[in-house]
Amino acid sequence: MVKNNGYKVGFTTSDGIYVQNHMMEKGDTTGPVSAEYILKDPTVEFAVLETARGGILRSGLGFSRCDIAIITNIQEDHLGLSDIHTLDDLARVKSTVVKSVKKDGWAILNAEDEQCLKIANELSCNVAYFSMDENNPIVKQFSKEGKIVAVYEMDLLPSKKENGK
Repeated sequence: MVKNNGYKVGFTTSDGIYVQNHMMEKGDTTGPVSAEYILKDPTVEFAVLETARGGILRSGLGFSRCDIAIITNIQEDHLGLSDIHTLDDLARVKSTVVKSVKKDGWAILNAEDEQCLKIANELSCNVAYFSMDENNPIVKQFSKEGKIVAVYEMDLLPSKKENGK
């Protein structure tokens, strides 16, 4: 989306480092060295940096402040690295990313994840939530409270029966 709006985009992923969809390096590039690679590239106007817990634990984020940060989940399959044995431990590590968001920036959190909901209370930036379940009671509550919430709606198109077909 950002590229389609005219920005030169650099991004890091577990597959590689890319600038304008051109792979610069192949491999797991979710650490601070890869972030530095993108942030120092003079052609990059917009950076999207996948930031893994291992890189945070070994060397930090690779940046000090950001405009937007997203936590997609905090789950058991990420436990067992560098004394990270509980979900609370993992949440502490992953919260480093959203705690780096500028005061006027946005943290985007998974409304279906209990740990993400706890992290939201510790932030001093804007917070928005997402959910794959439009019927999630927390999402409904947040929406009534006027919070920013995005949901995946299962039935975007009317069914054939509703159209009389």
